[in-house]
Amino acid sequence: MFVRSFKFMGALLLMCTVLSITAPNGAIAGPAEKREKIIQLMKSMDIMAVADAIMPAFSNLIVQSMQSQGAEVTPGMSELITKSVSKVLRANQDGFMEELIKVYDQAYTEPEVNDIVAFYQSPTGKKTIRLMPELMQRGQVIGMQWGQSLAPQIEAEIKAAIQARQNPKG
Repeated sequence: MFVRSFKFMGALLLMCTVLSITAPNGAIAGPAEKREKIIQLMKSMDIMAVADAIMPAFSNLIVQSMQSQGAEVTPGMSELITKSVSKVLRANQDGFMEELIKVYDQAYTEPEVNDIVAFYQSPTGKKTIRLMPELMQRGQVIGMQWGQSLAPQIEAEIKAAIQARQNPKG
């Protein structure tokens, strides 16, 4: 039971992390020049490729949620879910980008944005961009395996804490 929960929690954590960087915060991006530089940065980073890389995890989260509610998800249905997720995310990417611009605007000064753009236009920066989706996916797998390997210890720790709370030593 805990192993399945950790798979679900890992996928949920990944999605929450990605989505949390786009949470509305009411900030308005700074001067037009800085905004344009941030847009240039996002283009250099190919930010939508990074978003594409999380689509399978998001689709899997939906499939797992449906299965946990007792629904049978066939391979064809899983493919339909993935296509639907992709369609909706693509249709709404402008809102995502606007919120991301706000996040970058708050996090970096204009000179810092310039430095980051310069990095991503360098050979090492281009390599980083090219490898980022694969590294994120591999990191997710490692994180899930790590969580699964620790599940028995975590389960034991939780049980001990619950038992200690129920039977306090006086």
